[in-house]
Amino acid sequence: MTTDLPALAATLRELRAGAGITGVSAAKAAGISQAKLSNIERGKTPPTPQDAERLAEVYGVPAKVRAQLVEQSRQAKAQAWSAKVVLQRGGWLLQDRVGRQERSASSIRYFCPSGVVGLMQTPAYVRALWNDEVPTEKVDKFVESRMRRQLILGSDKHEIDAVHTEGALRWNLGGPKVMVEQLDRLLVELDRPHLRLGIIPWTSPVNGPALHQFTIYDDAAALVSTVPGTSLVTDTENVQQITREWEHLERYVAWGENARPHLQRIRAEYAAL
Repeated sequence: MTTDLPALAATLRELRAGAGITGVSAAKAAGISQAKLSNIERGKTPPTPQDAERLAEVYGVPAKVRAQLVEQSRQAKAQAWSAKVVLQRGGWLLQDRVGRQERSASSIRYFCPSGVVGLMQTPAYVRALWNDEVPTEKVDKFVESRMRRQLILGSDKHEIDAVHTEGALRWNLGGPKVMVEQLDRLLVELDRPHLRLGIIPWTSPVNGPALHQFTIYDDAAALVSTVPGTSLVTDTENVQQITREWEHLERYVAWGENARPHLQRIRAEYAAL
């Protein structure tokens, strides 16, 4: 059995509503803070197995359902990575786990509205990603782990689609020199087999916002990145929802050679700074 944090959050909300109990009363009866319960129900914080068991008792759910919630909380806890913890540890543990997910997939689709997809980042760009929250001695290890992930680009076992918004490429991370080098890297990647690289130009009118960065693996799982952290989504309904979002965004993409003039234009503007 697999689960993901948004699905578990929705289940706990529904159980509380079905029991007719307010958030304040539920939190007090379960021995947790109201703020924590709110974060659990919004999918921001995975409940501990103890939290899940206490809440199940408060909501009066059957023992079988209670056991399922406890197990789901264990899995959600394992599949949700706090951004703060990732930074403190240097990030390579998450990179290695993401790398394993990538290597096991035959089809990978990346949508990046706020930065360059990790598989195509230059070492200088990777270093610029990390601020003073990351211990200096851990940065090199993180760069190495990200470069290891990029070996997948040379494999013919994976079909990879990667979409950046123009805004992501105009986020001047590390300064013009870093960004010129990064744009050169993307221009080279346009010629790589088994990789389809695209951009959504700022000149393309769109319908709706680009909320989060996400990656879809074989239509079976998705990695979703937000400010609080990163979650691996495996629930079928939620993966399908993310896939539909990809299909919606895809209509705005300039792919391959159609992306080249946009990348060259952005590069030239960085070079002129």
